[in-house]
Amino acid sequence: MSVKKLKYFLLPFFIVLISVIEIGFTPRQKEIVVVHGRGLFDFGKYGKQSIRVWITEDGKSFKTLNTDDRGNFTAKIGLNHLYMFHLSMDYHGTSKVQIDTRVPDIVAQDMKGAEFQFEVDMYELYQGMNMGLLNRPLLKMKYNPKKDRF
Repeated sequence: MSVKKLKYFLLPFFIVLISVIEIGFTPRQKEIVVVHGRGLFDFGKYGKQSIRVWITEDGKSFKTLNTDDRGNFTAKIGLNHLYMFHLSMDYHGTSKVQIDTRVPDIVAQDMKGAEFQFEVDMYELYQGMNMGLLNRPLLKMKYNPKKDRF
């Protein structure tokens, strides 16, 4: 077999091989949870600015990102974990949102993914302000087995 004919034989072989490898390493879509969040603050007073979002998974650091200049962000997280979203910006306390993606195994097998949306206020810091409220999550989301949904 000549080198030219061998080249035409090997090229399709490598394309198929690369496709099979790529498919093997692609995460399963049904385990993906998409979160669309928004931090609300006084745009008139502070103008457009980014909010820092620090995400923990089961108490360990998972991901850090910044919102757009209107406070919007999107993040992908997995099933069967406890996530805490910490939103912070200058001159404001840190607002927390807890998302519990833990579901029974039978439910997880049939899930094709999930999507969460939330908006949370960013509270401006004032002299003498009681920060106790911001030590806990302002919003909690979790699976409700009686309603079979989040």
